[in-house]
Amino acid sequence: MCGICGFAGFEDKALLRSMVNLLRHRGPDDSGMYADKKISLGHTRLSIVDLSSAGHQPMCNDAGTLWISFNGEVYNHKALRAELESRGYSFKSNTDTEVVLKAYEAHGQECIHLFNGMFAFAIWNSESKELFLARDRLGIKPLYYTVCKDSLLFASEIKPLLLYEHTSREVDYGAVSLALSFRYVPSERTLFKAIFQIPPGCFAFWRFGNKEAGKLEIKKYWKPFFSCDSKDSFETSVKKTEKLLKSSIEMRKNCDVPFGAYLSGGLDSSLIVAYLSRFVSEPVKTFSISFGDDPSSEHTDARQVSEHFRTDHEEIIVDRDISQLFPEVVWRLEAPHSPITVPLLLLSRHASKKVKVVLSGDGADETFMGYLHHRNLLLNRRLKSFFPSFLSKAAAKSVGFLPVRALDFFFNYPESMGDAGRQRLQSYLSNLNDPYAAYTSFVINFSKEEQGRLFTPRMRRFVADPKSFLSSAFSEQMPKEFLFKMLSYELKNWLPYTILLANDKLTMASSIEGRVPFLDHFLVEHASRIKYTHNTTLFRDKQVLRKIGSKVLPKEIFKKKKHAFHIPLDAWLSKNGVFERVFSSKSIMRRGIYSQPSIKKLMGSYKESKLLRGRQLGLLLSVELWFRLFVDHDPTKLSKNALRRVVDN
Repeated sequence: MCGICGFAGFEDKALLRSMVNLLRHRGPDDSGMYADKKISLGHTRLSIVDLSSAGHQPMCNDAGTLWISFNGEVYNHKALRAELESRGYSFKSNTDTEVVLKAYEAHGQECIHLFNGMFAFAIWNSESKELFLARDRLGIKPLYYTVCKDSLLFASEIKPLLLYEHTSREVDYGAVSLALSFRYVPSERTLFKAIFQIPPGCFAFWRFGNKEAGKLEIKKYWKPFFSCDSKDSFETSVKKTEKLLKSSIEMRKNCDVPFGAYLSGGLDSSLIVAYLSRFVSEPVKTFSISFGDDPSSEHTDARQVSEHFRTDHEEIIVDRDISQLFPEVVWRLEAPHSPITVPLLLLSRHASKKVKVVLSGDGADETFMGYLHHRNLLLNRRLKSFFPSFLSKAAAKSVGFLPVRALDFFFNYPESMGDAGRQRLQSYLSNLNDPYAAYTSFVINFSKEEQGRLFTPRMRRFVADPKSFLSSAFSEQMPKEFLFKMLSYELKNWLPYTILLANDKLTMASSIEGRVPFLDHFLVEHASRIKYTHNTTLFRDKQVLRKIGSKVLPKEIFKKKKHAFHIPLDAWLSKNGVFERVFSSKSIMRRGIYSQPSIKKLMGSYKESKLLRGRQLGLLLSVELWFRLFVDHDPTKLSKNALRRVVDN
């Protein structure tokens, strides 16, 4: 795991050095640069495989015509090395980086199909005058870029791109609206108009000296989609899944440094720990986080799993207000995100004292239909065929007469749904025959109407219509069935631009490598073909994984109902009045995009609808912090003390 950066079209060694320095946290073990008049490559190294100086980057081939800056891991590099050696290629190191370089030398762009792993890399061909950029299939590793006139800049993070004086910092307010709608920007866009991501499963070329010169050509090489068309029985699906999962975990334990696993006590992380314990002789190092006496904390389950597999377990107990760390989280993520990500920053800091690699259960919900709205959309799929529109409207109306306590008991959320949550449920029920509207009711954070009230008139012209956006985005998905379109869409958007973004940047913030066994592309391709009824029913999620868990996990764990990871947001934010401080009348006027009465009304309704209003306020807080960090200040120059003070600036 490393940091990469560079640019094409000009020469500036001072700029390259500054870009590398901004990525030191991603690779504190070594750094390097390569530059000529047309291309500059930078690299910071976190040594994971072959810790010797032979792994120094940027790395060149024997002829000195190819140069690579590589971030990530290719888990099948030993098998690929053997194949390349049989073709006459020799190696100077035991790194996967050199395997990637020689594979490109042997196969060109087609080499990308050979790699099983997570990666983002750049290869410069000095003979053909081509720069090749590539990102892994699922988007586990990030790769940002910007085009300035006839020049291209790229990096593992946004901040190095902002060092270039010609990089535009103009805000994309349409992307801001999408972020408030979905809790992330659901595309390769960022909140800067001129900065983008290479999409997952894509590679790109930047060429000199021909008709394609000065233009980034992006091509898709892998496109996942859910068909759920397998003819396998449930038992066969379980056997195939178990085999692929075990293989994935076994591959991802291979490294030349200490490794461990994040253990929440849920099904996904517990399965990883169960198999890791079989593959190694020493106790697996596991890490979990708890929030003192908070009743929704799952630390007791994590302890039970740890005791069952006799792991070397460490529990980080958070009994203090850590909302002060949220500005740093937003600065690290370079995008708005939920405050729920703060514990990952703390967990990674603690784990980095003991290990350099951690495995986590990220991706299991997206690949094995683990979210509540998956089951609800399955219900929608069944009801709409025989539930007339007038009955769905009547059902929605009747919910309005139910006490909130009854809904809270039925849905079992960690916070009360309140009136706002009840209104969302009514919206879902009244739209049973419109899957886009029904889906929007579940996943939306701020609706188009709510954003219209939230913003000033000058901002309202940028407000996105979530339903129209989803309808357009879903039309690009290959399956015809709405349920499968939704799953494909989430795999290509929600997963890389929220879950994996946080996994990468908040582990890398502490110079630790996060690995995600559930996102082995062979496992994902298999999961996307499993009959959806094997995975999820109206009353049970992830049945295939639960069946696997029944063989290796304590009964209480594999049968446990899924709970969303929860933080005691109410306790943290009520102590120091962070909302009131950030959204003071003075700060609202200074920003000039928020309606002051609407902000005050939103804050005032929090106690009555903690679940939805808490999510909305947390997201709104992160958006405002992003403006303060990336617009009001220069994010490339902020110190940790300045990050803490940004709430009151």
